[in-house]
Amino acid sequence: MSRRGVEIARDNGGRLPAFSSQAEAETSLRSLRDQRLAQMQGWATSAGSFLTNGTPESLKALEAWYFKVVASSPITLGASKDELDATVGAYLGQVFVESAGFEWIVEQDTFVPGRYGIGVRKGLVTLMLTQGVSPDPLVRNKQKQSLFRRYRKYAA
Repeated sequence: MSRRGVEIARDNGGRLPAFSSQAEAETSLRSLRDQRLAQMQGWATSAGSFLTNGTPESLKALEAWYFKVVASSPITLGASKDELDATVGAYLGQVFVESAGFEWIVEQDTFVPGRYGIGVRKGLVTLMLTQGVSPDPLVRNKQKQSLFRRYRKYAA
């Protein structure tokens, strides 16, 4: 890895939450994941425009809703854009778990000891989702299905 790559990896790792042990990280990050999934369920119920049923198809409706919310302002949800993305990331992870046999993992960052992230893994594929996921910008995502395409790319 280049020197610049290592700098970027350390910067990203530095933004992850710090914990004194793996057990503390597991407890805290799994609880945070559950809170985010409950938040997504609440938003889905309020919006009535998508279901959080854990299916890959639900990602299409979620993404269409996401762009409506971002256009009007995530503040209407009582959340920042970062919180919205973190919640979308948790739900995307849950779809991988429910539909493609992935499992939730909590791991210490390779470049910044004491910092931990949560993600999903199946075999050699690992997606870390702590900092969230946002759909691709509309300029290259006209069908608003980048989350679904991401699912198909990694779940296959």
